[in-house]
Amino acid sequence: MIVPGAAFPHEFVMHATYVLSGTLIVLSSLLMVWHARAWEAVKSKPASVEELRFRWRQFRRRATVSILLAAMGVAALVSQFVEQPVVEILLWLGVLLMILAMLAFALLDIRATATHIGRLRRQHRVDRENLLAEVRKMHGGGSNGHANSASELPASEP
Repeated sequence: MIVPGAAFPHEFVMHATYVLSGTLIVLSSLLMVWHARAWEAVKSKPASVEELRFRWRQFRRRATVSILLAAMGVAALVSQFVEQPVVEILLWLGVLLMILAMLAFALLDIRATATHIGRLRRQHRVDRENLLAEVRKMHGGGSNGHANSASELPASEP
């Protein structure tokens, strides 16, 4: 029974830390499996060199974050057995650095993904314009690439 105003029992904090540590380690493991499967799926399909490079760097960033997550779980677990305050402070400073590194990787991932999507959109526009130009050339050069009347549509083949 928890008495108002009393400190949490040491056992409660210890068990909560075990649950937190285990959850972080299991979550990290599941994320690693997910990232590895995603990378394997990318490798199994035809893709450009640029796409493969992007996906490989994405995999590395995300796998690193998953490893940091597991390391945080281990650090939380180890903190229960550290008796010197200086070592415990250093341990938790390490956890803080891991959190900051995870944030940095997340920001890098957002930026890289936005840049990659922008590049894909630009390429899509160029490809679309090239295809529209070919269609105009094949059909006598419509003004905007869109058929305005039935006479501008290509004859259907039987």
